[in-house]
Amino acid sequence: MNVFQYINTFGTVRSGFVSLAPWARMCVAVAAIPGLVLLLLSVVMIIVSIIALLLLTVPVYRLVQLVSFSGSMRQQPEENMVEMPTSPGRRHVEAKVIE
Repeated sequence: MNVFQYINTFGTVRSGFVSLAPWARMCVAVAAIPGLVLLLLSVVMIIVSIIALLLLTVPVYRLVQLVSFSGSMRQQPEENMVEMPTSPGRRHVEAKVIE
Protein backbone atom coordinates (compact mmCIF):
# COMPACT_ATOMS: atom_id res chain seq x y z
CA MET A 1 0.00 0.00 0.00
CA ASN A 2 2.85 2.40 0.77
CA VAL A 3 4.27 1.88 -2.72
CA PHE A 4 1.16 3.35 -4.30
CA GLN A 5 1.28 6.26 -1.88
CA TYR A 6 4.91 6.98 -2.86
CA ILE A 7 4.04 6.77 -6.55
CA ASN A 8 1.13 9.15 -6.03
CA THR A 9 3.36 11.58 -4.09
CA PHE A 10 6.00 11.46 -6.84
CA GLY A 11 3.37 12.23 -9.46
CA THR A 12 2.11 15.17 -7.41
CA VAL A 13 5.62 16.61 -6.98
CA ARG A 14 6.41 16.13 -10.67
CA SER A 15 3.23 17.85 -11.81
CA GLY A 16 3.89 20.69 -9.36
CA PHE A 17 7.47 21.07 -10.66
CA VAL A 18 6.35 21.14 -14.29
CA SER A 19 3.77 23.81 -13.51
CA LEU A 20 6.42 26.17 -12.08
CA ALA A 21 7.61 29.15 -14.04
CA PRO A 22 10.88 28.67 -15.96
CA TRP A 23 12.82 30.99 -13.65
CA ALA A 24 11.53 29.05 -10.60
CA ARG A 25 12.60 25.73 -12.15
CA MET A 26 16.03 27.27 -12.74
CA CYS A 27 16.26 28.26 -9.06
CA VAL A 28 15.39 24.69 -8.00
CA ALA A 29 17.99 23.31 -10.44
CA VAL A 30 20.67 25.64 -9.08
CA ALA A 31 19.77 24.64 -5.53
CA ALA A 32 20.12 20.97 -6.51
CA ILE A 33 23.67 21.38 -7.88
CA PRO A 34 25.46 20.93 -4.51
CA GLY A 35 23.59 17.69 -3.88
CA LEU A 36 24.48 16.38 -7.33
CA VAL A 37 28.13 17.33 -6.79
CA LEU A 38 28.14 15.48 -3.45
CA LEU A 39 26.58 12.44 -5.10
CA LEU A 40 29.27 12.46 -7.78
CA LEU A 41 32.02 12.86 -5.17
CA SER A 42 30.69 9.93 -3.18
CA VAL A 43 30.81 7.72 -6.28
CA VAL A 44 34.39 8.87 -6.94
CA MET A 45 35.34 8.13 -3.32
CA ILE A 46 33.92 4.60 -3.57
CA ILE A 47 36.04 3.98 -6.67
CA VAL A 48 39.14 5.44 -4.99
CA SER A 49 38.60 3.29 -1.88
CA ILE A 50 38.31 0.13 -3.98
CA ILE A 51 41.52 1.02 -5.82
CA ALA A 52 43.30 1.70 -2.50
CA LEU A 53 42.07 -1.62 -1.15
CA LEU A 54 43.46 -3.42 -4.19
CA LEU A 55 46.76 -1.56 -4.01
CA LEU A 56 47.19 -2.68 -0.41
CA THR A 57 45.97 -6.26 -0.68
CA VAL A 58 47.32 -7.49 -4.03
CA PRO A 59 51.03 -7.22 -3.07
CA VAL A 60 50.34 -9.00 0.24
CA TYR A 61 48.41 -11.70 -1.61
CA ARG A 62 51.32 -12.21 -4.03
CA LEU A 63 53.79 -12.37 -1.14
CA VAL A 64 51.69 -14.93 0.73
CA GLN A 65 51.32 -16.91 -2.47
CA LEU A 66 55.10 -16.99 -2.96
CA VAL A 67 55.80 -17.89 0.66
CA SER A 68 53.25 -20.68 0.79
CA PHE A 69 54.40 -22.15 -2.56
CA SER A 70 50.85 -22.24 -3.86
CA GLY A 71 52.04 -20.82 -7.17
CA SER A 72 54.25 -23.86 -7.82
CA MET A 73 51.51 -26.27 -6.72
CA ARG A 74 49.26 -24.96 -9.46
CA GLN A 75 51.82 -25.82 -12.12
CA GLN A 76 52.53 -29.37 -10.92
CA PRO A 77 49.36 -31.05 -12.25
CA GLU A 78 50.13 -29.72 -15.74
CA GLU A 79 53.66 -31.19 -15.63
CA ASN A 80 52.44 -34.55 -14.32
CA MET A 81 49.72 -34.98 -16.93
CA VAL A 82 50.18 -38.09 -19.04
CA GLU A 83 48.84 -38.14 -22.57
CA MET A 84 46.43 -41.00 -23.08
CA PRO A 85 47.42 -43.36 -25.90
CA THR A 86 44.96 -43.47 -28.75
CA SER A 87 43.39 -46.73 -29.86
CA PRO A 88 43.96 -47.87 -33.45
CA GLY A 89 40.25 -47.54 -34.24
CA ARG A 90 39.91 -43.97 -32.93
CA ARG A 91 40.57 -40.65 -34.59
CA HIS A 92 41.75 -37.52 -32.81
CA VAL A 93 39.20 -34.72 -33.15
CA GLU A 94 40.03 -31.13 -32.26
CA ALA A 95 37.22 -28.82 -31.22
CA LYS A 96 37.16 -25.05 -30.80
CA VAL A 97 34.58 -23.48 -28.50
CA ILE A 98 33.29 -20.13 -29.75
CA GLU A 99 31.43 -17.94 -27.33
